[in-house]
Amino acid sequence: MRSKSKGSWRRTFQFRLVLYYFVLTLSVLVVTYGISHLVLYNQLQSETRIRMNQAMEFLTERYFGSSAEQDPQIIPNSEWPASVQTNFFKAFPKVMVGMIEAEAQHDGRGYEVIASTGTERLEILISAAGQMWISHSESIEEVFHSLETAIANPLDDASVSAIKLLLLDPAGGRLAETSPSAFSPARIAALRRELEDRTEALLTSPRHGLFMAREMYDGNVLCISNDFSFGQLELRRWWEFFLGLLAIFVPGSIFIGWFLSWRAMAGVKRVTAAARTLDAGHLQHRVGSRRGGTEVEELCDAFNSMASRIEALVQELRDVTANIAHDMRTPITRIRGLLETMEWNCASEAECEEVAGMVIEECDHLAPLINDILEVARAETGVLVLHPEPFDLSAEAQKATAVFSGSAQEKKITLQSKFPAEPVRLVGDRRRIQRVIANLLDNAIKFTPDGGRVNVQLSADQNEAHLEVADNGPGIPLSERERAFERFYRCSASRTTPGNGLGLSLVKAFVNAHGGTVQIEAADPAGCIVSLRLPLGD
Repeated sequence: MRSKSKGSWRRTFQFRLVLYYFVLTLSVLVVTYGISHLVLYNQLQSETRIRMNQAMEFLTERYFGSSAEQDPQIIPNSEWPASVQTNFFKAFPKVMVGMIEAEAQHDGRGYEVIASTGTERLEILISAAGQMWISHSESIEEVFHSLETAIANPLDDASVSAIKLLLLDPAGGRLAETSPSAFSPARIAALRRELEDRTEALLTSPRHGLFMAREMYDGNVLCISNDFSFGQLELRRWWEFFLGLLAIFVPGSIFIGWFLSWRAMAGVKRVTAAARTLDAGHLQHRVGSRRGGTEVEELCDAFNSMASRIEALVQELRDVTANIAHDMRTPITRIRGLLETMEWNCASEAECEEVAGMVIEECDHLAPLINDILEVARAETGVLVLHPEPFDLSAEAQKATAVFSGSAQEKKITLQSKFPAEPVRLVGDRRRIQRVIANLLDNAIKFTPDGGRVNVQLSADQNEAHLEVADNGPGIPLSERERAFERFYRCSASRTTPGNGLGLSLVKAFVNAHGGTVQIEAADPAGCIVSLRLPLGD
C-alpha cells in the first residue's frame, strides 16, 4: 500500500475541488466586478457629461447677462435695421454684439444691446430716435466671478460641485480662472486645437476627469473641468462593497467546496476502505452503495462486482487445486504402485517393460485430464486465448458425426443427423468448437443404452447457429441440470459410467468464451437435449 508522502493532501481530489470552487468563485466575482465597474464608470461618465453640458449652457446664458433663450423680444442680428446697425458700429467700433433685445417705447421701437470689448461687458441702450448710451458695464473678471457664484447655487449637484472655470482670450491667454492647477498648458492647447473647426470641444481623461470648452460671442473661450471626484467616490464605494462580497463569498466557497467534496468523496472512501479489507483477505466483504449519487452507486456496484469476481476466481482456483489433487491421486497412486512392483517383483526385462508400458498409459491418461482442467479454468476466468478464424460449422458437425458413427454402431445406436444445405459460416476457434461437438456426441452415445437413438440437428438464422444433440438415455433430472455443467460433477444416473465429469463443463466454458449459450432440456419421452447457440461472425 502506498504511504502518504509529505504534502500528499495537495494531490487529493478534495483539495482540488475546494481549490476549484475557490478559483471559480473568485473568477466570477472578479469578472463581475470588472464588468460592473466598467458599466458604472461609463454611466457616471455619461451622467457627468450631461451635467457639464447643462452647466455650460447655464454659464453661457449667464455670460450673456440674461435668460436670452427664454425672451421672445430677442431678435437675430439679421433683423436689426441696417441704419441702426451702421450708427451702432460707428459709435462703438471695437465691440462685439452678443444679444439684441427689442423694446417698445412711447416714441417708437428701441433696443437693448449686450456687447463686449473682450475685456469688458457692456449694456447699451438705443432709443427710438437713435440715441445710444452705455447703461451698465462690468469687467470680464467681474463677469467671471458672477459665473463662479451662479454655478454653485442652481446647479448644486454632487456630480458638478467640483467644476472649475477658466476664461481665455482669443489668443489663449488666461483672463480669469478658479484654480490655476485645474487646466494645464497641454490641456488648454488640446482644447484650442479641438476648437479650430468647431465652437465646442470635449476631452475625457480617466485620470484627470472631463474638460469642456466653448467659444463665446466675443471670441473669449469659456472652459470648465470636472475632476470626476464624485465618480471616483462612487467607484471607491463599489470597490469597498466588492471587498465585502469577497470577505463573504470566498470563505463561503471554500466551505461549500469542502462540504461538497466531502459528500462526493464519502462513497469513494467507503470503496477504499472496502478495498483494503479485501486486500487483507476478507474476500466476502462488500461495500454498501447507500445514497451517494448515481456515479458513486455505479462505483460501488462495479467494486462489488469486481470483488465477487475475485472471490469467485479465488474459489475457482481452490476448486481447481482440489479437483486436480483429487483426480491425480488415483493415477499417481497406481503409478507409484506399478513402480514399486517393478522395483521388487520384476524378475525379467519383459516384466519391467510391461510395467513401464502401464506407467506410460497412466501418464497418457493423466495429461489430457490436467489439460482439460486448465482449459476450463482459463475459460471461466476469462484468460482463455482463442484463435478465431472463419469456417463452416455444418462441415465440422458432419465430420464429427462421421467420426462417432463407429462408436454408435458398436452399441447398435441409431445416429441420425440433419444439416442445412447451405454452409453455416462461423468465426471462432475451430479446434475448440470441434471439441465441443465431440464432447456432446461422446456423452450422448456413452449414456444412451444399446439400441437407442441419438439425433444431431443444426440450423441457423441471420444472427446465430443452433446445434442440438438429443438422446433417449436416462436423462438428467431438473434439479441437477444446472450442476451438470460443474467440473467433476456426476449426475446420479451416470455415476456408474466411466468418466471424469469434465465433458459438459468444458462445453459450457468454450461456448461461453465464444459469446454463446448452452442449456439442457428434457427429451420426449425420455433422455435429454443439449442445445447450444453460437453467434455468427461477419
